[in-house]
Amino acid sequence: MNSDELREGLLAAELAFLRNQIIEQLCRWQRCRDDRDLLTALNAVEELVAIEDVEPKEPQLRVVLN
Repeated sequence: MNSDELREGLLAAELAFLRNQIIEQLCRWQRCRDDRDLLTALNAVEELVAIEDVEPKEPQLRVVLN
């Protein structure tokens, strides 16, 4: 495995982890209304956006404007 494949694999794993963390924290916040859970989810979104900014060739998140 070359370094590009390894890097892509690690980035994909990190993206999946962050998405799962966001969902988990938002679900916890919905149940408990603890602002720490919401802040944790927002921090994970910030990290996810930073990763997306590094990988512009195949963005995982797409915003569609009508």
